[in-house]
Amino acid sequence: MAPNVILTASFWSGVAQWAIIFTGLLLTARAVAFAVRPSVVWKFRTAQWWMFTMTGMAFVLAAAIPWTLFSATGDASDASEAAGSAMLIVSFVSFAVIAAFLVLPDRVMSVPLPPLLWTVSALVAAASSAALLVPAAGLSGAAFRGYAATGAVTGAGVIVLGLGMGTRLSMRVTVRNPKGEEDAVDGAYVASRMVTMSHKPRGLGAPEGTDVLSLPKEAVAALPSQGQMAMSLVRFALAVFASAPWRADIVLIDKDTATATLKRNSGMADSTIIYRSELGLDGFEPPSDSGGGESGTSSHDVLTGAAAFLLMRLSEVHPVLTSGLCGATRWRGLACQILAGTPPWQSVPAAAEQLFAKAVDNDPDNDAAWLGYLRSRAGSIQGPLQTEQRYIERLRDLYSDLRDKARTDDGYLALTMRAARSLVYAQHNYSRLLPNPEERAKESSAARGIARELRDMAVKAADNPDRGLQKFGKAMRPSAEILCSDGENCRDYGTRKDDSCRAPYNNYLRAGFLAEAGKHEEALSCLEIALGSKELTNEARADISFESLLAKRKYRTNLVDLIDHPDVSEIEAFRPYERELARYGFRHPGEILGTNHRHSTSPHLTEATLAWMRGICRLVEGCPSEKHAIAWTNLLTSEDVCDAAGLATLRSDEERLRRVNKRAEAHQVPPISRRNIADWIARLRPPAGHRKRIRQPTIGRGTRRPSVHAWHPTTGRTRMPARYAKVRRVFR
Repeated sequence: MAPNVILTASFWSGVAQWAIIFTGLLLTARAVAFAVRPSVVWKFRTAQWWMFTMTGMAFVLAAAIPWTLFSATGDASDASEAAGSAMLIVSFVSFAVIAAFLVLPDRVMSVPLPPLLWTVSALVAAASSAALLVPAAGLSGAAFRGYAATGAVTGAGVIVLGLGMGTRLSMRVTVRNPKGEEDAVDGAYVASRMVTMSHKPRGLGAPEGTDVLSLPKEAVAALPSQGQMAMSLVRFALAVFASAPWRADIVLIDKDTATATLKRNSGMADSTIIYRSELGLDGFEPPSDSGGGESGTSSHDVLTGAAAFLLMRLSEVHPVLTSGLCGATRWRGLACQILAGTPPWQSVPAAAEQLFAKAVDNDPDNDAAWLGYLRSRAGSIQGPLQTEQRYIERLRDLYSDLRDKARTDDGYLALTMRAARSLVYAQHNYSRLLPNPEERAKESSAARGIARELRDMAVKAADNPDRGLQKFGKAMRPSAEILCSDGENCRDYGTRKDDSCRAPYNNYLRAGFLAEAGKHEEALSCLEIALGSKELTNEARADISFESLLAKRKYRTNLVDLIDHPDVSEIEAFRPYERELARYGFRHPGEILGTNHRHSTSPHLTEATLAWMRGICRLVEGCPSEKHAIAWTNLLTSEDVCDAAGLATLRSDEERLRRVNKRAEAHQVPPISRRNIADWIARLRPPAGHRKRIRQPTIGRGTRRPSVHAWHPTTGRTRMPARYAKVRRVFR
């Protein structure tokens, strides 16, 4: 083409005409998309959808060229005949390809396509045959073949593209608050919940709810006339060519109730009402540090239920989404499972157990909920060896079932690995309690066998194309290696030579095995890294694995120094002062007891505030149950009990004590009895012979922490805490 042809008016007129024809074909395809009703199922992968839809788009783009030439140059011109011949070739090739996909799906690329394409292939075949055999009156054979072939390709392209637009796995989520205003934050929360439920749904696109379509009327009215026209065109274009056939509208009636409506191509797919009470959370209060307040947590619980409803409804027509749901078929059960395994309810054992129980009740086929329920029950039931043995048998049955499913469905792989790790832990704990050495060795050997299977699954997951499984497999590999070794021949896992085992959890796991193997120095070295985590520190206080360390004075001192001190950040009453306490280096209650107001220049840590803090710290230090010192103190401060006088008042106030113990039950903490309170008050009084020896040493930079063996002004101890003489067994 000569350069001056591009500058001619006729060329750009033809381009404009092609654009108009192409737009008309797209509108027709969009109309075809509305024929895809909510019950139409797309059984294939996202890659197949892209191939299917892009084929239709290519047909429409190609077909618009001959129609433009027919209109501009007539049907008898050389260009028109060439375009018609090209369309004839395209029609034959497309028919052959579609027929190959349909007739030989197992031999040619193994890509099945919907049966509706038989209609498209028949249309292509009929048009091609007519073009060759039945020329119409008044038209040359070449012109008729051009029209027929172009029409066949156009029809095929419009139908295929329309079906692709109508079956796309994409959804637009809109959440409105009780005032009727759209909330983009809650919309993003629902979309994120859907994506992160169990396993990332492959191919699910969820555009944000806020876009041009949701601009307020007053904003549109404020635009000039040209802007209003442009906005109208934009609205029309988005309404016609919206990329998300699914639309979810969620309305929060109040913090405990919401409605969810799901549409597909403007056709009603489903709707429901979500009540927070149906999710099993009645009677539970979110932790004070959960953020967002009680109202915010409640609405997020309801929105989680809405996300579960939308995901389960989508999975009915897009089976690809069932991968990773691990047998879940009912949205209420899935919502309870997700709430139980994520903050804030994950940190409230009683609430998590209730949610898992509700999930299993609603959906017994949900394997993930059943695993979570077994683990939560194992942590709350204390009984004889037979109880632990039955727990192991249930875990073993579940693991065997999941292992068979994971061989054919990668969606079960992550859950199978979690079940294997839980089974290994349970068998190790059980073996430690068996009196017979032969039985103990047999159980340990069985645990190592499961650990080797876990290691193999971790390797398989690390090589999986799915990025989420890759990361999970790599993270699981070090702990699997440690469990396989059982403390012996651990290679470099858990040491500075292996970067993947810098994780405190892996160091803690290895420390337990090393302590049992008699490698005490190495165990303490791992614990120095591991016990920077508050959760692991609390775990270590009751872990039977470290019994051998506590039995020897040489190692007991170091271990107690690592785990004996409660952290002031765990005291809920001190939360408003966290920054000030950290600034002055106060980490343990004993450090606050050993200071005075003269060493604080902060306006927030006044003499009165420090005195109030010392009273609470004395409650922590003098608690008769050292394991529950922080938890019981938090219960007391919730009733404004901050010193010994408050304890005495509480002892005689039956109603307040009942409220305290009701909160204790909700947080799965033993109740506080009047006998406990009496012991508590007695422990807060130092022995008469020691009262004159109480001093308040200054705590400043470089000051050493007092020895845990020294006499304490609130407990009167002169030796190691009694709980380290014998560690209580707790199953995890």
